[in-house]
Amino acid sequence: MKIFTRFFVFCILVLSILATPQTKLTFNNCILNFQNVTYFFYTSSVQKQISNEVHISNGNFEIVSCNANDACILKTKLTDILGESVRICNASTEQKFKTLDMYKNKIEKFESFDGYDIYYCYDSSLSRYINLEDKKVNIQIAIKNNQIDIGYPLILNGF
Repeated sequence: MKIFTRFFVFCILVLSILATPQTKLTFNNCILNFQNVTYFFYTSSVQKQISNEVHISNGNFEIVSCNANDACILKTKLTDILGESVRICNASTEQKFKTLDMYKNKIEKFESFDGYDIYYCYDSSLSRYINLEDKKVNIQIAIKNNQIDIGYPLILNGF
């Protein structure tokens, strides 16, 4: 339980540091073309109700989710986006390998926890990052069974 508390505090600190919103989707078409993909945006506020989305407020920031097909349109309607993530449910072994292959040269740290394989990566093409053990990190990948979660700069909606 201690690691979850530390992770939660870490996520709150990351969100307080992030400032500049992105204008395009962080995750590429290869991931978005997978089946059963949900896209998540983290924002400081949602100004209006948007169709085809699910909105969750956790007190510190807002999480807005939609299916991958609506992600580009939804992003244009949100302001102050602090991060993004995708969840792939019922992922095949091939999808797991493709996902890891996209980031294989960028892995900075790996850990295994509670059945999850968690990868921390750094992609220099993305502007935001956090420091984790003196290494730059801006992509987190969590894989357990047939679910893949990928977050920028971290997965903040849980996995």
